[in-house]
Amino acid sequence: MTRAAVFDLFETLVDYDDSRSREFSAQVAQLCGREPAEFHDVWIEGRPARETGPMAPYLASLGLDEQATREFIERRRAFSREILARPREGAVETLRELRARGLRVGLITVCSEDAVDVWPETPFAGLFDAEVFSCSCGLRKPDERIYRIALEQLGVEPREALFIGDGANDELAGAERVGMRAILVHRPGEEPPWPEVRDWRGTADHGDRRRPRVRLAPRREPLQSGHVQVPGTRPCPESSCRGLVSCISRLPCPFRTCPGAWHRDVAPSDRSAGVVRADAGG
Repeated sequence: MTRAAVFDLFETLVDYDDSRSREFSAQVAQLCGREPAEFHDVWIEGRPARETGPMAPYLASLGLDEQATREFIERRRAFSREILARPREGAVETLRELRARGLRVGLITVCSEDAVDVWPETPFAGLFDAEVFSCSCGLRKPDERIYRIALEQLGVEPREALFIGDGANDELAGAERVGMRAILVHRPGEEPPWPEVRDWRGTADHGDRRRPRVRLAPRREPLQSGHVQVPGTRPCPESSCRGLVSCISRLPCPFRTCPGAWHRDVAPSDRSAGVVRADAGG
């Protein structure tokens, strides 16, 4: 029985415009005293650092002073606000429909903290039962631990969850290694952009009307979301966390055996069936 659907963000629920990214690099290159093309290369190479922790230390490593760092971060927030303000056609409706049908809905995205900063302003705010941002948890796809954090927050086993994405960061194979079922989405009439998934042998959805059929759990109250690892917070005392999640005093730990843990019982047996729209428009 499928009880949860976990989505990638960029190139799945929203388009990521590479030309706009280069424009951003050109705008902020002067803050770093670099040529636009040079800075763009440095910016891309720095993804592992800026996507697994706070932005300011990374920018300091590039030589930005405090004032330049503040300006850079504000510009980056504006960039992310613009990108995230335009969901793909049908994306928001799909997320709402899945929740209405009783599925728990999660997000796992590789991003820098500017996306988290503006998230409450986006059309996606409040649509997920679990949100896992790489910059907050310190992990990137396809590390199996980032999938397990989402599964713990959703209160489901890997075999009960779908992962839907465009295949970047080896995310589909990563989800399957954990035990989830992975679904590739890409634009109608186009090959997937990532070479490693062009011969994908799992489920694919490329914008036509064929949809993978899954068994749906009954409607239930959404799980609480928002528990993320934050640099500087104390580690969870529960050994099963393995240091992956930090307990924030105002939020409950998603691990079931953690002292004071908050969780839901397993959903009752399935009593309905339907078709999940696994693509996000595009």
